[in-house]
Amino acid sequence: MFVPSYECVDKCSPQPWVGQDTSKTAEQKALGRFSVEGKRAVITGGGRGIGLDAAFALLEHGAVAIMLIDINGFFLEQAQRELEALYPQRRIVSKMVDVSRPEQILDAVDYFARCIGDIDLVFANAGIVNCKSATNHTPTEWNKVMDVNSSGVFYTAKYFGEQMIKQGHGGSIVLTASIAGHRALFPQPQIAYNASKAAVKSMAASFAAEWAQYGIRVNSISPGYMDTALNASEGLNVHKEVWFSKTPMARMGARGELNGAILLLLSSAGSFITGTDICVDGGITAIA
Repeated sequence: MFVPSYECVDKCSPQPWVGQDTSKTAEQKALGRFSVEGKRAVITGGGRGIGLDAAFALLEHGAVAIMLIDINGFFLEQAQRELEALYPQRRIVSKMVDVSRPEQILDAVDYFARCIGDIDLVFANAGIVNCKSATNHTPTEWNKVMDVNSSGVFYTAKYFGEQMIKQGHGGSIVLTASIAGHRALFPQPQIAYNASKAAVKSMAASFAAEWAQYGIRVNSISPGYMDTALNASEGLNVHKEVWFSKTPMARMGARGELNGAILLLLSSAGSFITGTDICVDGGITAIA
């Protein structure tokens, strides 16, 4: 049985419930519940899609600085311009990084410290997919998916988390898993992707158990079928008919529909949530 150290008890002692603060109105308390006011965040896979949507949401809720990380320089530059246009007073930086390379993540940690300062929030979201059957998967293809989706998430959480530990004031980390990490999806063959996302889900729980003593919460989200670039191919139209038939809400998730779960886990609203995975999937895992 895990027994927290005295240091853990001190750092993780309960904070006053927002409802106890009589200096604020009910409206201020409600707005503050999901606030990330003054927080500084890093987002991998931040050049487009889920990562970029999360960046907008964090800025809307008060984040003062964000570093976007992506392997695609074109998308990264475009994303930074979009954020700066809407939030000219906030600190927005970007860096091209291959998350499967630990030395590049370490360099990104140093870059964040120099350009922004302390790190408060991490959204480890970068990932790739490869729809190949087990018999057709080459070792190189398998390793590529695992290197990005599992090892890349591990390096991101590990090195930015270690920086949080050095800072000494805690933080929150969210990892992007998938419903594919809960069960094998059908009809598309994607054994490497499924395995990599199951690893991420387990990883979040493991980090959470180890790092609660430092005041660091670690959780994961498991998106269902989302309307992103990964699912935009016309070749998936036949598959989509099957997806919709297995989803109670009978549709894909729209842009921004993951933001509520991400904000819950990164903000003070999730102050007692760690080691948890939240499925945002239109109900598919409820019945499958």
